[in-house]
Amino acid sequence: MQLNWISWMGLAVVAVMLVPNLLWAARGAGTAQSRRVPRVAAAAEQVGRCACMALMILPLGVGEFGFFSVAGFLFYLFAVAGLLLAYLVVWVLYFRAQTLPRALALAVLPAAIFSLSALALRHWLLALAAAVFAAGHLWITIQNHRS
Repeated sequence: MQLNWISWMGLAVVAVMLVPNLLWAARGAGTAQSRRVPRVAAAAEQVGRCACMALMILPLGVGEFGFFSVAGFLFYLFAVAGLLLAYLVVWVLYFRAQTLPRALALAVLPAAIFSLSALALRHWLLALAAAVFAAGHLWITIQNHRS
């Protein structure tokens, strides 16, 4: 299956992932936490995050942007839908109580979505961005939840 120059599915995935983050930011939550993180680490996380979101939508650096087969597409579709559903459920729980296990799940799930997308689409630049994002996001999450 071939995709066009823009991945509408990737755009939808990114949009769904952004909704709870925007709600969290609108509450003003998290701003005090981010002060405990060195600027270099925060910058690396943000570069990884922005690169992942952009590369989910645009096939930059990919010769052939698409899936190997219909079965591969269906696997990707259901796997990403399951990960997105888990992400949204954990956000609901996190809004109720900000615990380290929930925060770690909120760090791991988007990295898993980006990584799965990279593998399914053979998008190696996205894989690299996902690795940078995952490392930075996990480290920052752990630092922010230390007592």
